[in-house]
Amino acid sequence: MAAESFQDEEIHQKAYDPRLMGRLLAYLKPYRGRVAFLVLVTLALTAAHLFLPYLLKKVIDGPVRAKDSAGLIRLGGAYLGGLVAIALLQWVLSYAMTGLGLRITRDLRMQVFSHLQRLSLSFYDRHPVGRLMTRVMGDVDALNDLLSSGIVAALSDVCLLAGILAVMLAMHAPLALAVFSVTPLLLVCILVFRRSATRLYRQIRLRVSRLNVAMQENITGMRVVQLFHREERSFRDFDAINAEHAQWWRKAIANHNSFQVLLQFLQVMAVAALWGYGGWRCLGGDLTVTVGLLMAFTRYTQIFFRPILDLSEKYNILLAAMASSERIFQLLDTEDVIPEPASPKPLARARGGVAFEGVWMSYRGGGDVLKNVSFRVEPGERVALVGHTGAGKTSVLSSLYRFYPIRQGRILLDGIPTDELATGALRSQMALVLQDPFLFSGTLAENLRLGRTDIPDERIEAACRAVQIHDFILSRGGYGAEVQERGGGFSEGERQLLSFARALAFDPAILLLDEATANVDTQTEARLQEALHTIMKGRTSLVIAHRLSTIRDVDRILVFHHGELREEGSHQALLAKKDGLYAKLHDLQFEKRRQARAV
Repeated sequence: MAAESFQDEEIHQKAYDPRLMGRLLAYLKPYRGRVAFLVLVTLALTAAHLFLPYLLKKVIDGPVRAKDSAGLIRLGGAYLGGLVAIALLQWVLSYAMTGLGLRITRDLRMQVFSHLQRLSLSFYDRHPVGRLMTRVMGDVDALNDLLSSGIVAALSDVCLLAGILAVMLAMHAPLALAVFSVTPLLLVCILVFRRSATRLYRQIRLRVSRLNVAMQENITGMRVVQLFHREERSFRDFDAINAEHAQWWRKAIANHNSFQVLLQFLQVMAVAALWGYGGWRCLGGDLTVTVGLLMAFTRYTQIFFRPILDLSEKYNILLAAMASSERIFQLLDTEDVIPEPASPKPLARARGGVAFEGVWMSYRGGGDVLKNVSFRVEPGERVALVGHTGAGKTSVLSSLYRFYPIRQGRILLDGIPTDELATGALRSQMALVLQDPFLFSGTLAENLRLGRTDIPDERIEAACRAVQIHDFILSRGGYGAEVQERGGGFSEGERQLLSFARALAFDPAILLLDEATANVDTQTEARLQEALHTIMKGRTSLVIAHRLSTIRDVDRILVFHHGELREEGSHQALLAKKDGLYAKLHDLQFEKRRQARAV
């Protein structure tokens, strides 16, 4: 899949693509019985619609003309029964189609969501969340419209059109041809409408995607918007996109309304042609043209144009579904995943030995962020990674976690190359504590357990006691207390302590800390340092830290610069190298602190 087409949402697929429709229809296979039932109901409904005008002819040419009251009551009862049958069949068809569409939508949305969970982080680096939300919600809903009310309804309309043509030609071919004399004009109108509707609907889908992206970005960045008083600019930008969306919708509605008016005009022309030609035949003494026949043909003509109007509306649904299916299948066909080994090696509980051997790594479309990095961490050893921003520290953790693939070299866990381990087995040996911890909506216990049903309540509580957050949790209503979206209502330090407790509850062999104490005050940092000592005890630990004061007691320090490992050793040994990178970083950081105290 080309990234550009995915980003821009400018998809120029055909209005009807048999390949895409074939993939969509495949979702009907698990529900073949329901589809067969819908087809039977559709055929019965078509037969009922075709029967009523013919019955009207019988009533007018029979009991009405002969003034037969008994016959009129009998045929009138049959006509009323036909109306009731149509109403019931229509209700059954609508209910069954909606249920089928909802089931297929559920299946498709779960498939898309499951696929999104398998994609690598590099995919999310390139694609905005708003557009992915459009895929999962808006595009799947567009397919729901097609599957729940489009396919079977279109089949019903086509069957009805074919039935009307057949019945009218069988009843009186010359009158039928008079009605169908407007068909050339009708075909021209349909072709013009189809071309304009295709163009307009593509523009609408593009604006919908842009609206979702703008909304997601502004809501996510609301703190920055309000901090820098950007509300007016954000409003203007969103208003411009929203105005474009409304403008294209107005054009689409005007186009559809024009088509409706033309259809109504053509219907009037068809009825006029019917009565003009039929009246001329009657005046000429043609006994086959009766009042009942003309009334039946008038009704057939009215019914004939109704499915055409319905099909024009279904065409809008088809356009939306084709555009949406193109985007959804592009997403489902994306294989931007870290490959799993064909025969993964078993790994129960790792001892925690980590080794990098000549590792080169680059993000998609960029230069190398790790350059021939080699080091070894023994089981239980505590190692810190330091360096300027962009030196490659986080990339070391990301490559160890297999968030991103390495270009060259090997990473080993207990002597086993990580690319020979199943991703789930590898990641289950580690716990990563981020600088900005993420909390999900739900209870505190659910956030600490994260779906791991094998973690008992006792272990959760023990982990919270170990990092000194148990009393705080009790003060907030206990482990069953609800957590707001993204942990709203908790301070940075509280969220960080919760993330430490979560890591401890998972009991990892390897602990990875990515600047876990960078965003907290000095007092909170002291509490976090105590918690760190607790959860690092007996575990292999890789710690990224900008505050060098927090890593003095680690076993070893690795100093990175522009993706290369330049120095390694203990705190004291590295400080002894007066011209070394670590010594310069240390002197620079503590000089800034002395200047801050002086001010």
